[in-house]
Amino acid sequence: MRIKTEHVRLAARKASQSQCHVRVAAIAFNHKGDLVMTAVNTPRFSKEGGGIHAEMRVMRRRPKCKTILLIRVNKTGKIVPLDPCAACAAKANELGVTIISVKP
Repeated sequence: MRIKTEHVRLAARKASQSQCHVRVAAIAFNHKGDLVMTAVNTPRFSKEGGGIHAEMRVMRRRPKCKTILLIRVNKTGKIVPLDPCAACAAKANELGVTIISVKP
């Protein structure tokens, strides 16, 4: 699937809405390349493991999505490097989902 500039801009805007210190967004596409969902990571609050990664939120709600665009931005909105964690990568592999990380 070819990622369009407009998808990267949308993902960056979405990531900037995250309430977490590390601002991450995921955009899911179906097998036709249509956007089917967006999500941001959630904070942990007071308990360990309470937060959910953006890509995991997408896979839980849309397990039949085929591609996830993953992006991280800093406080100024600049794109910074990010790769999915081992648990998210394993779940994506299990579901047959391709995760594409946006690099600066």
